[in-house]
Amino acid sequence: MDFKQLAAFVTVAELKSFSKAAERLYLSQPTISAQIRNLEAELKTRLLSRTTKTVRLTPAGEEFYEDARDILAIQKKIYRRCFDERTLTLRIGASTIPVSYLLPEVLFDYWKTRPGFRFELRQGGSRKIIDGVLNGLHDIGFVGVDPADDALETIPVWQDRLVLITASDEKFRELRNLNPVPYQALLTEPIILREEGSGSLQSAESFLTRFGFGKVRLNVIARVDDTEAIKRMVARGMGVTVISDLAVQDEVESGALLSFPLDEMIGRRDFFLIFRKNRAFTPEIRALIDGLIRCLPNALSLRPD
Repeated sequence: MDFKQLAAFVTVAELKSFSKAAERLYLSQPTISAQIRNLEAELKTRLLSRTTKTVRLTPAGEEFYEDARDILAIQKKIYRRCFDERTLTLRIGASTIPVSYLLPEVLFDYWKTRPGFRFELRQGGSRKIIDGVLNGLHDIGFVGVDPADDALETIPVWQDRLVLITASDEKFRELRNLNPVPYQALLTEPIILREEGSGSLQSAESFLTRFGFGKVRLNVIARVDDTEAIKRMVARGMGVTVISDLAVQDEVESGALLSFPLDEMIGRRDFFLIFRKNRAFTPEIRALIDGLIRCLPNALSLRPD
């Protein structure tokens, strides 16, 4: 028996729903079910009565619920005694787009409501951030690819879209006015891409592949690990690129760059919150994570699939 099993049981009992408990605890519904199933197996008794429409406590579950709630209250009291909530630090790892164009405002908005909030924010490619979360370097991570790793909880929290950008010169302005947009012609231009391991690169390559442009056919003149540098190169006419719409909004509005929207099904891109499944967050750290996510603009549903 462990605290995670007790928390899963108490949350399901209070919310009368496995899916709502999964949402609150940032776990998938199968994980919640497995924790309670293991708890019942250890205690050799049924704690919850499940039907297709309802979840109810059994008589044994009602008795155990009071004890479980008391144990969790003691756990919370111990954590509060050992950790000063005002100085808690959340270690966040994030890939380029979240760290540069999304999280600064989100962190500021959250900090305004909770001035004692402290955090460490480290940047890296999506693969590096995923490894950092797995290795314990980061408490949580924000990445632009689904890691598809059984050791991680992965929750889609925000959605971006990709655009193709070019220099703002006469040739591209003429192409911008055509309907439909001549993407085949645009993709014969020199192309600048992100480095290997980048979520932005994977999304861009997926788009290019759908248009029939494999790595061999593309005229890739540079791979750059800095989005700001890529934007400046494109603005000077070195080439074109596929990039996050969020990253180029200011330059497009000012006329420094031209943006070519992509088809919704091709250009849509999810960003994910990730953390280790076996990570036992204190209630205070979990509260920090919950508050931070709810500051995300246009956040997706936090309920795991």
